Amino acid sequence: MTVMQKSVRIALACMSAILLSVFLRLEHYTAAGIIAILSIGDTKQETVEVALRRTLAFILSIGIAYVCYILLGVRLAAYAVYVLLFVFLCLYVRWPEVISINAVLVSHFLMAGSLSIEVLYNEVMLFLAGTLPALAANASLRKDTAAFVHLSEHVDIQMCAILSEIALRMECKSEKEGNEDIFAQLDREIAAAKLCALHNYDNSLFRKDMNEIDYIEMRQKQRMVLGEIFRNLDTISAQPKQAKTVSDFFVQIRAQYHRSNNVLALLQQLETIWIQMRQEELPKSRAEFEARAILFYILKQSEELLLLKREFVLKYHRLYSDEVTETIHDS
Repeated sequence: MTVMQKSVRIALACMSAILLSVFLRLEHYTAAGIIAILSIGDTKQETVEVALRRTLAFILSIGIAYVCYILLGVRLAAYAVYVLLFVFLCLYVRWPEVISINAVLVSHFLMAGSLSIEVLYNEVMLFLAGTLPALAANASLRKDTAAFVHLSEHVDIQMCAILSEIALRMECKSEKEGNEDIFAQLDREIAAAKLCALHNYDNSLFRKDMNEIDYIEMRQKQRMVLGEIFRNLDTISAQPKQAKTVSDFFVQIRAQYHRSNNVLALLQQLETIWIQMRQEELPKSRAEFEARAILFYILKQSEELLLLKREFVLKYHRLYSDEVTETIHDS
């Protein structure tokens, strides 16, 4: 939801609440507009949760106010005691957002100088007149799947670039600099996609779907693995002949980078590489031994990279069958 869209929703909810209060001939009708403004969240779930907390707090607030006004009379001292008790309870349960509007509603008893049913009716209706338009304003919010597809594609593009860079550096065809820039861009893309996924989740009240969130969290884990691979690449002082094999394998990972791929073929290819490298003659120098050990470790990390994807696809196998032709690309 853009800033303009949220502004329009808040304005419409506020005016609807005030007009409804005027229609019902309620006193202090502008308070309903303030309630509506304070009740609108960024997502459908947030708005519902705020409304529920405010409803419980409103009931509690009226109860505390009645006790204070009955014991001390409808005067300022009673209102002061009410504010002390109500604020303490709200802060204790970490509901600071419910304090202001309830304090305003209860102050209307003090202004009227009465605990009559008419005043209580007025406050209850003001609360409802402000809360219901806020709920209605965000009722139309839906998952923005297209936005997530777009943002996750940016994540995929950046990860593909990193895989290509790993393959190049494995054969010393790329300068071993700029790691921070490469991963900083990826981190920004992941953060944007995750925020969108969380918003989509919170805009689905009854049919919750963790697919998008799990997808991005899988990407975050893969990003950590790729970062570790880069750090290990920088420690290779000599270039063993096996580096070409490992480089070609990362080229294959990049080439088979699509969302429906269960990476089983890549895991089988990795197993073949393991067998071939174990059958080769032992290194003849310390530098070659250390370099080959790092390559073995990088292959182990590539296995972790693939297993993260396989775990995700198996979890959502019904969504990622061979027939799926999504526009989001993955590895």
